[in-house]
Amino acid sequence: MSSPYAYIYEVERGYDICARCGEQYQNGTIHVCNRPEEQVGGTHYSDKAIQPIEYIEANNLGIHEANVVKYITRWKDKNGLEDLEKARWYLDRLIKITKKGNQ
Repeated sequence: MSSPYAYIYEVERGYDICARCGEQYQNGTIHVCNRPEEQVGGTHYSDKAIQPIEYIEANNLGIHEANVVKYITRWKDKNGLEDLEKARWYLDRLIKITKKGNQ
């Protein structure tokens, strides 16, 4: 699945390193970077190896799973216990829906 943030550019000469994903690419090759260009609203995901949105899109997660991933990923860097409680709320909701058979 291709990210909506993907962009393509050609390298003019030698080797270069993508400023977004850190991948090295060679002269004359085309580099496709799927890393979002910038994060809107803070830096709490910027030091992660993969952004939650990349994981969520690549795995086609629903809203409940997506929010669990988001809040678990950022809890130490943003809202602490509040984000853990939000993750638990979405997980409890997913369990409730699953038990009812309304996946």
